[in-house]
Amino acid sequence: MKEYVFQPLGMERTMYDSVEAMTYPLALAHEKTEHGEWKVQHKFAENVTNYPSFFGMSTLRDMSRFAMMYLNKDILGGKTFLKPETIEEKHKKHYDNYTLNEFGSCLGVFTEENRGLNTLWHSGEISTYKCIYYLIRKETGVHHNGNVGCWLGNN
Repeated sequence: MKEYVFQPLGMERTMYDSVEAMTYPLALAHEKTEHGEWKVQHKFAENVTNYPSFFGMSTLRDMSRFAMMYLNKDILGGKTFLKPETIEEKHKKHYDNYTLNEFGSCLGVFTEENRGLNTLWHSGEISTYKCIYYLIRKETGVHHNGNVGCWLGNN
């Protein structure tokens, strides 16, 4: 991943090595006490059975570079990363959940219609970390990070 995706896209702090990631500034997991106060969890949530497919750790800057490339038909800084037919294949719905909002799975992301817009998204969480990014094709991209306890305004 580093050689074929992260380095070519200039994603300098995206990795699947949590130990290396911890050598950089890193958000810490928090939990609410019984008195409603937030306190830091001093153990990093880790489950090695998920390696190497889980534990992708990144920065907002790096994910923004990925989103710009993704939304610009795999072109970033004038460089094309995939062939047009590969791009179409990765955006195609491969699995349909048969829901009213047209929810289904593409390659590496989920797709659904939301207020007339075709959105692509992916999320992940462990402990009180939760990350989700939405890409609205041909429009804009949104990346949201937050602790589960304050997810989307629920405090």
